[in-house]
Amino acid sequence: MSGPARRRRATMDPPHPPLAHAPAELPGLRIDACTLWLPPPAPGLAPSNRPARPPDPIEALAADLAARIRALLAEPGWRATQRILVAVGGGAPMLADAAVGLASARLRAEGIDTPVIPLRHPPEEAGLVGAARLLPPALLEGCDLVATAELDPGGLRAGLVLPRLGVRPDLAAAGLWRMHSWTLTPAEASRAALIGRLAGMLADLEGEAAAAGLAVAPTVGIGFAGLIGPEGRIAAVAEGMPGDWQEEGFGLAAALARLLPGPAAARPEVLLHNATVARALSEAPFQRGIARWGVLATGPSPGQARFTNLPLRG
Repeated sequence: MSGPARRRRATMDPPHPPLAHAPAELPGLRIDACTLWLPPPAPGLAPSNRPARPPDPIEALAADLAARIRALLAEPGWRATQRILVAVGGGAPMLADAAVGLASARLRAEGIDTPVIPLRHPPEEAGLVGAARLLPPALLEGCDLVATAELDPGGLRAGLVLPRLGVRPDLAAAGLWRMHSWTLTPAEASRAALIGRLAGMLADLEGEAAAAGLAVAPTVGIGFAGLIGPEGRIAAVAEGMPGDWQEEGFGLAAALARLLPGPAAARPEVLLHNATVARALSEAPFQRGIARWGVLATGPSPGQARFTNLPLRG
């Protein structure tokens, strides 16, 4: 990796977030902050005098989460947050949920009453379900399925989401119909290979939908492990993403759209947002009862995003 490319990558634990999204709005939601920065573990309660024993994985993860949440709530932009949802990537969902519950109990014991809960979808599925909310409502009403995807240093996931607007118009009932995943390998650790692989996965899913007689929306929603500028350019990339995603003149949405099947004039549009935001959007319909909430994501696609609910229009 070249020196300039290395310098452009976002460091996970700087003293302050180096880059963040400008405030942005989605239907009924304002993004107050979004960064790749994770708060470093802060000192917790004083250690006990009990004899040392082998670390329990749930307790170790809970201690790490509690420390990071404690530090996060001390950040000015996170004060008055009424709920934190945690996405622990990398598999083992039962372990992750148990650790989140234990972290929440530890924080309550310290007098931190902000509820801390896991995402209701596994993180790898939440990003796909949430990315469907990037599409305008009019597109959702005219389709059976929405094609979505997520790119992070661990690999690729692509899926077809059932909006189920007839059950809940706010997408609260949305769920995955199909999902394909691929783990990053050294042989294909390049930007071009990842984009080509993702285009192939989306084309395969389109074929499965056609075989089932289901119509797919003409727009693809993508969650990416990086920060996305107002014009869709990638402003920062999570550590571990291969290649230079910030190259002058490069646009991920346009590069992917060119590889999708169909004539050039009819290829799907690609909408791009940060992966943590996409995962959070899967929870947005369930957070309407409070004003301010956020998501902390760990694993291959780390980051944090803080939101304020806005009045729904129409």
